Amino acid sequence: MLQNRNGGKIILKGRTAFLSLLSSIFLLIFISSSLSNTTEWFGRIQGDEPLVTVDIPIHNENTIKLAFRINGTLLKYIPSMNGYEVAIPGEGNIDIEGKPSLPVVSRLVAVPAQAKVSFRYEYDDVLIKEDIDILPSMQVPLSDIDPNIELTYDNETYNTDRFFPENAAEAGRPVVLRDLRIVRVSVNPARYNPVERILTLYRSIEVTLNFETGGVENILASEPVTISRSFAPIYESLIANYSLLDLEEDEVLGSLLIIAPDNPTVLNIIQPLVEWKKRKGFPTIVADLSQTGSTASQITTYIQDVYDTSEPQLAYLILIGDCAGSVAVPASNPFGDHDYSRLEGDDFLADIAVGRFSCANTTQLMTEVSKVIGYESNPYMGQTEWYKKGAVVAAHQSSGISTIQTKRAIRYKALMNGYTAVDTMWFTMGGSISTFTSNAFNSGIGFYNFRGFIGMTGWNNASTNALVNSFKLPFVVTITCETGDITTSASANSEEFFRVGTPSNPTGAIGAVGTATHGTHTRHNNCLDMGIFSAFYDYGVYGMGDALNNGKYYLYINYPYNPTSVEDFCEWNNLIGDPSCQLWTDIPQTMTVIYQDTIPAGSTNLTIAVVDSASGLPLENVDVCLYGDDIHSFVLTGENGEVEFQLPQQIEGETDVTCCRHNYKPYLGRVVLQIEDIFINYLNVTIDDDNIGQSSGNDDDNINPGETIELGISLKNFGQSLTAANISTALITDDELISLSDSIQTFPDLLPQSVSPVVMPSFVFTVSTEASDDYTLDFDLNITCDQGQWVSGMPLPVAAPDVVYQSHTVIDTNNQIDPGEQVEIVITLVNGGGLSAESLFAELYCLNEYIYILQNAADYGNIGAGQTASDTFLLEASPYTIPGAIIDFEIYLNGDNGYADTTAFELQIGSKVSSDPLGPDEYGYYALDDTDTLYTGCPGYDWVEIDSNVPGYQYPGILLPLSDYGDEQDDTVPINIPFTFTYYGVEYTTIAVCSNGWLAFGEDMAYYTNFRNWNIPNTLGPYAMAAPFWDDLYLINSPPKKVYAYYDADGHRLIIEWNVMNSAPGNPPEKFQVILYDPEYHPTETGDGEILFQYEEVWNVFGIYSDNHFATVGIEDQTSQIGIQYTYWNGYPDGAAVLSDGRAIKFTTNTPVHLGSLNIDDMCISIVQDDVVLNWGEVQDASVYYIYRSDSPYFDIAGMTPYDSTSETEYTDAGVFQNGPFFYKVTWE
Repeated sequence: MLQNRNGGKIILKGRTAFLSLLSSIFLLIFISSSLSNTTEWFGRIQGDEPLVTVDIPIHNENTIKLAFRINGTLLKYIPSMNGYEVAIPGEGNIDIEGKPSLPVVSRLVAVPAQAKVSFRYEYDDVLIKEDIDILPSMQVPLSDIDPNIELTYDNETYNTDRFFPENAAEAGRPVVLRDLRIVRVSVNPARYNPVERILTLYRSIEVTLNFETGGVENILASEPVTISRSFAPIYESLIANYSLLDLEEDEVLGSLLIIAPDNPTVLNIIQPLVEWKKRKGFPTIVADLSQTGSTASQITTYIQDVYDTSEPQLAYLILIGDCAGSVAVPASNPFGDHDYSRLEGDDFLADIAVGRFSCANTTQLMTEVSKVIGYESNPYMGQTEWYKKGAVVAAHQSSGISTIQTKRAIRYKALMNGYTAVDTMWFTMGGSISTFTSNAFNSGIGFYNFRGFIGMTGWNNASTNALVNSFKLPFVVTITCETGDITTSASANSEEFFRVGTPSNPTGAIGAVGTATHGTHTRHNNCLDMGIFSAFYDYGVYGMGDALNNGKYYLYINYPYNPTSVEDFCEWNNLIGDPSCQLWTDIPQTMTVIYQDTIPAGSTNLTIAVVDSASGLPLENVDVCLYGDDIHSFVLTGENGEVEFQLPQQIEGETDVTCCRHNYKPYLGRVVLQIEDIFINYLNVTIDDDNIGQSSGNDDDNINPGETIELGISLKNFGQSLTAANISTALITDDELISLSDSIQTFPDLLPQSVSPVVMPSFVFTVSTEASDDYTLDFDLNITCDQGQWVSGMPLPVAAPDVVYQSHTVIDTNNQIDPGEQVEIVITLVNGGGLSAESLFAELYCLNEYIYILQNAADYGNIGAGQTASDTFLLEASPYTIPGAIIDFEIYLNGDNGYADTTAFELQIGSKVSSDPLGPDEYGYYALDDTDTLYTGCPGYDWVEIDSNVPGYQYPGILLPLSDYGDEQDDTVPINIPFTFTYYGVEYTTIAVCSNGWLAFGEDMAYYTNFRNWNIPNTLGPYAMAAPFWDDLYLINSPPKKVYAYYDADGHRLIIEWNVMNSAPGNPPEKFQVILYDPEYHPTETGDGEILFQYEEVWNVFGIYSDNHFATVGIEDQTSQIGIQYTYWNGYPDGAAVLSDGRAIKFTTNTPVHLGSLNIDDMCISIVQDDVVLNWGEVQDASVYYIYRSDSPYFDIAGMTPYDSTSETEYTDAGVFQNGPFFYKVTWE
């Protein structure tokens, strides 16, 4: 044992040494194996690196460095044009018509709010390809262009003897994306000289952003502290350094803007909607076209102004009327309203949610207003089973079988969320789509989801008008061509669903999303469709406009290579309805709200408690709003179900009380502030901490920790007729952070409406040094006089230091600490509190046994409120730390006046390479492949043949009854697991095996047959999935290429083998297997089962145009929100080796242990008679060597008892040679 320098213990083991010769291969290729008939590889493969990686080795207030590593590009040959386009899957292109078609790799980076941003770049590792013709970019992909169309060449570029683009990297100007100031950093890894016909590839480009004071472009008033709650997951997906920012999510509702025609009748009709939205808690602004202007440009300017000035910031926009006609507000573009949502930056992502109350006349508008108010405020409870029902339709074979798979997935999501029935109608079933739709609506459903081909397959506006689904209003999503042409004169399907019915008998839908134009594509439509319903059923986003935005974000995330199509689909799909209206996803429950419904005018506080009516338990996160002439206040209930409102003392009369929570019927009540004959309350408060008299403090007139406060108050008689005589007050508290020393005070008599002078001091108290910034001291003021007695709450805030970690800088040549290194680290702290931190002392701690803190103390001195300070610590990382490991650190802080606190941060140790494990994910699964030989748990490739058609097979596998012999015949079957397999903490005895290279845990998963693969984790597919090679695969009969299963009882493992064909051009064979190990015989730290993927023959290739190219490999949990992605779209994360024949990948919850290095050149084995003799070179500081022996060359020593041990560098295994073969591994301490 070696002593950790922090006082703990650390076990150091030597690297496992195999008795074989290992060699590394450095392979340089210019044009490698053909990926398809027309696609070639241009690049260098070194150590199985991923296709593209972007690391951030430096991130502080002065500098951010991004390190781009480009493995290579694809050269796509277009035979009809006799030239190439260059692309990197998953990345963008320089989409300038006439310029060479080359890739661009871009990332968004959040930058300081007011900094001047400059950048520089360096590149290295350049490859050159000569004699190549690169075609120009066109408005559509080159592979889709009619061969007879003449290409457009930019003559200046193609006739100039220089490389295009001019620079290998660029940084865009700073822009603001709702909450954050960002810069787009783009690198151009491929540059082309069209005169010399030379293509260069830069495999390493480092871009450094430097920040100085004096920024003027798109600056923010201050660094963001909070960000919009609904945008947090989007930032996490889009912004490269978002995880390094310390931002809190805002909890308040955003503002709502309603734009209507300049028509008094229209404005009168929508007034009840305005009042309801205000009552619900939305700060609501109404503007007509006389205020906004009547053109799209003028309206956009007005919306922008509201967005920039509203508090809270604008979140929702409702447009009243059709896009043209007698009741109308113009659309933002020829297809709809999406551009009204683009308020920050120069991107096309929505910054707010937009919906339209489309109507041809005021009668329809009255119906729409009635629908929304009734749906939200008074949900129909006469029959309630419809809330938990839905209907999904895949209506036309021209859109393909994937529409059925998408509907199945959406149906399953709903059922998993408690829906009792989701009826289905497929084009394969026969029968009438119209009859099915009419019956579904009229019987009552909560949502209706349709996918078809140009329209709704026989369903028209007359069909919608004939519906009789009174008050049972579903949300309708029809992502299909020409279902949402809202800018044409005719009423689109989506418009008609929202328009029909009457105010007293609403029918149709509560809202509808439809698609404009007829140029859409199935894969984009399916992705958008799934994104909308994933918002409802996976992410808890229930606003209809928010859900539509989520679908558009899905497009952005899943199709980064085609921004034009993504932008088109964002513009083509629009919401008809209220974007803030939330979908009911369950039968509305009821709440009980407890408060005093009548209180005296002049009261300063009102406490409201909310409980579930059925259980009586407190309800957390209830939106509680007080709304009246002089008050509009919104608070969320806490864990105890309570809120306390601070009331302005001038209000009187009735104020609405509204409580809303998702899937609860809103509570609508009132509180009356009544003028009494007499009512005494405090009016003004004075804080004295000037060290005179009984006070002690810093004389800033604020309450700070450790201070003694002299508190002065004045009283007012808010009554209308009686004089208060013999007034006495008592300050009361049970707050443990307060020590009262003088709590009683008398006041002179008060006439009605009169005010006393401030009595100084009225009370004296001392505040504990443990009080934190923004802590509220909880006082009650008891007031008595001859005429009555009253108790009023008196909350008083504390201002204190609040010092937290802000950033760090590692002082090293590569700006990071690597395993085995000793480095200085500069840590910057920021004081976010309201009081200066004086004489601040910091101590750095880390509980990780691989980290040594050699200098752990620093004196930061004084840090003023809002200021920062930095100091230096000294660290060392053990050489056995797993590269890429994220290590937790804590800083203990102490300062004057009893200030003590802790703050934490994370530090990455080194960078992963392909020979390091992936993970862990949020649950604890790791992925190790056969190249991770420096770690315990590293799997060896050991193919287990169970296809009895293969000569020499090991076990006779059972042919699974899958029937997938061609396009759109995808199939899945359930099979029993012969043991209980625990996966992500859930026990399973059944799996569903799909012909398309995946299995999923649980019999219900046999409902899925998805062939189109997506990234992992992702809700666009089955839940609880293990995907060894998710792609569009199929079977053949001769020679047999099918799927088999076998239970190896002796080995306690279930083996599934795919011996199939890929649907990609050339139909390459795929042969791979999954092995599930019985956790009872193959235990792990958590009890979860281990999974092994093995690849006998693998071709990870481009698919057909309409498919997502390449395969997906990885695992995900039962929520489809946690998992490990090994590869998607031919991209590999750090730690993943490229798929190849003979690859093995193991998923385990056992923590891999990094082993020491033992020089293989010093190892030898000899046979002396019947003895096996091992020899190796001495390892410095090693005290004992452990010998492991197995009859398999691929064995895992994790959890294995050593066969023997020795302190020498030679070991004899006597008398065993004739009983072999045996295989040995050696480690040391």
